[in-house]
Amino acid sequence: MPSATSPLSILINGSGIAGPVTAYWLHRFMPTCQITILERAPEPRLGGQAVDLRSSCLPIVKKMGVLEKVKEKTTTEVGMQFVYRDGQRRATFEATGEEERQSATSEYEILRGDMARIVYELTKDNPQITYIFDEMAIEVQQDESKDGKALVTYKNGNPPPT
Repeated sequence: MPSATSPLSILINGSGIAGPVTAYWLHRFMPTCQITILERAPEPRLGGQAVDLRSSCLPIVKKMGVLEKVKEKTTTEVGMQFVYRDGQRRATFEATGEEERQSATSEYEILRGDMARIVYELTKDNPQITYIFDEMAIEVQQDESKDGKALVTYKNGNPPPT
């Protein structure tokens, strides 16, 4: 257990979307904690398919202050249709234009890489958050002799700064 005087050290595996979002909120609620994000790739991974930000996600994105950036990067999909071989439309699902009531098509569909870039940019300059690329944790052990801190073995031997 960390002492009352030492800041909590937190290790997060993965710098995609969830890792930086987790770091953002941990820092917001525990501003003195030291957060390290490990990423096995040599740089941020900005590829991937589209992700839909649905109603449960939108309040979080708003509170993070990145909703406008998300809107700038949406795929601009306005709906989808089922069309038979003869060219006749059999079903159409249009975007609703409403945050609270979305259809099968989301107004907040964004490429995974664009969303990852937005949350990386939001957190990368925070002095309490450190990114280490081309590294990953391969083993984590509890060490009772060190106040219960975790001992982490790194694949390339690059431990985070202390």
